Amino acid sequence: MQLITANLANISLGLLIAVALLLCLFIILAVGLAKLKKRYNSMMQDFEGEKLESMLVDYRQKTDKAIGEIHFLQREILRIKDGANTYLQHISMVRYGTFYEKNSDISFSLALLDDNGDGVVISSIATREENRFYGKPVKKGKESNYRLTKEELEAISLALQDAGKLKRPLSKVEEEALNQRILPVNIAEKSDNMEL
Repeated sequence: MQLITANLANISLGLLIAVALLLCLFIILAVGLAKLKKRYNSMMQDFEGEKLESMLVDYRQKTDKAIGEIHFLQREILRIKDGANTYLQHISMVRYGTFYEKNSDISFSLALLDDNGDGVVISSIATREENRFYGKPVKKGKESNYRLTKEELEAISLALQDAGKLKRPLSKVEEEALNQRILPVNIAEKSDNMEL
């Protein structure tokens, strides 16, 4: 006990310093809390006084709608791609002179084919007196119910050669969409009911 009374002044000074440090720490925390509260209040209200919660709900609804529209468009792209191989998209024309008019190339054979090699070849045989057109169906890039001339076969061959050159590689997103072909149920249901 004598030790405490003898060092009472030092103990009091130590406690006073500890209280001063705690008071400084309290002031620093109070200022930081005030700044944080001010930032929180400014974040919770926009310029019109609307609450952050209602803004987040609105953004969520817009995001859900956008996701539904994206999935709708992905399905449309897949539908179009599924049918694209039947569109006439590979075209080639061979010009030539007929056996009557070897020096002019006013006759031609025009091949119009899809990705499967199906389509039509149209030939125009021109002479001095007349011009005749012939249309022949083509299957698998080589078959027809009618005999195909060498010029018609050349036009078909050129069209099929160009078919491989025109295609671009699919992007990763397109590959994933083609591989999946199944949408999450909740988003698919939302997008089915959408009006675009």
